[in-house]
Amino acid sequence: MLDPYRVKLASVLEHESDADKGKRGGRSTVAVRYVNPDSYKSLVVHDWTHTLADAMTTMFDCDYYTQGPDDGGFGPTMKWMFFGLANHTVWAAHGFEGAYNCIVKWCLNPSVGTRVHDKNCYCTGVADKLLEMAENNKKSP
Repeated sequence: MLDPYRVKLASVLEHESDADKGKRGGRSTVAVRYVNPDSYKSLVVHDWTHTLADAMTTMFDCDYYTQGPDDGGFGPTMKWMFFGLANHTVWAAHGFEGAYNCIVKWCLNPSVGTRVHDKNCYCTGVADKLLEMAENNKKSP
């Protein structure tokens, strides 16, 4: 967001007190749960979800990490935690949530294909394109 003005975030923050810097920090969490709560199946986390998270962190100048049950990433729930400036983490989490839900819904369309590979390729393509758009947006003044 600051790039078009050639202002670096470090330049802005270096003049703040430690208390003010602490107020700016934040973490926002998106939890993805397995659809069938009666099942003990693990949530499958595909590579495209990390690409999607990379797109959001690129767009909103923050970072993320994932956490599953026992920190191993297996189980009915997976969490993506976005951290950085509070407002940026909220935007990244909302963007991730909305994009994730749309991608999963779109891949259920029969025109995408019925095989798991077809659906995964579709999701990967959408996430890759969002990351490309975020990187191009970052480069343009």
